[in-house]
Amino acid sequence: RLETPRHSEDYCLRPREHFRIPNNPGIGQQTWHPPPTIYRVPSKDRRTVGNRKQAVEQYLRHFVSYQQDDWAPLLATAEFAYNNNNHTSTGVSPFKANYGFNPSYSGIPSAGQCVPAVVEQLRQLAEVQDELKHCLEAAQEAMKSQFDRGVRKTPEWNSGDKVWLDGRNISTTRPSRKLEHRWLGPFPISSRISTSAYKLTLPLSMQGVHPVFHVSVLRKHKPNEIAHRQRRTPEPVTVNGGDEWEVDGILDSRRRGRTTQYLVSWRGFGPAENSWEPEANLKNSRDLLAEFNSKFPEAAARHQR
Repeated sequence: RLETPRHSEDYCLRPREHFRIPNNPGIGQQTWHPPPTIYRVPSKDRRTVGNRKQAVEQYLRHFVSYQQDDWAPLLATAEFAYNNNNHTSTGVSPFKANYGFNPSYSGIPSAGQCVPAVVEQLRQLAEVQDELKHCLEAAQEAMKSQFDRGVRKTPEWNSGDKVWLDGRNISTTRPSRKLEHRWLGPFPISSRISTSAYKLTLPLSMQGVHPVFHVSVLRKHKPNEIAHRQRRTPEPVTVNGGDEWEVDGILDSRRRGRTTQYLVSWRGFGPAENSWEPEANLKNSRDLLAEFNSKFPEAAARHQR
């Protein structure tokens, strides 16, 4: 139960203490006009604190002296102005949300002017808080709907499925990153690590790359976009009693100790099957080696270890 005399004293005899109204005669009633829209609380929580600070700074900017040495006494006044203004998400001011009404800054009334209508005041407060609850729920639902529009649903893939890998964070030996391929692969999925991470089977040319990737850098590979089209894997050619695959081109070279390795693209295979091969494995591709070395004589020196 609420004691009427005590609440009459709180609401009528001590409003300045109750609402923390500063006793500053230098600032008049015009201070409490509705502030500009900058006082509105933004919809995103991470920006709320910054904009509150910005609102208080703008308020103080209108009243501080040229030397800006008298702003501290104005902080309580700025706080009152901010809390007495309607906020965007709730539609009401913090004062009204807490007490059921917006206090005025028209001076302290005498005790004879006060009407201790505590019951009516509490009824209004309950109505305001109930309305405030619905406003916040509607605002939160609107924020969630806006956020969900830009969120991609987490895809689900199985082992053996092929995916493209975003190549922006993958270092290669190519001279210019700006002209590098946007997507690498496709690579088969080796296993599912979690709901948002997959382990890929990477080629030997990417030995130094950690094979686990987040789904945000992966994209589903869609093979056979033309109905009934089948891609045939080339058969090896028998040379001197051994199986060999035809070299399509030499892409790059690097030094590993005293050995020179060449990045080879194989005819009939995709970029995912490119591999680094020592010069000894390319005895039957002397013409391609000579052509590459004449065009890029410094390539191996750029990637020496």
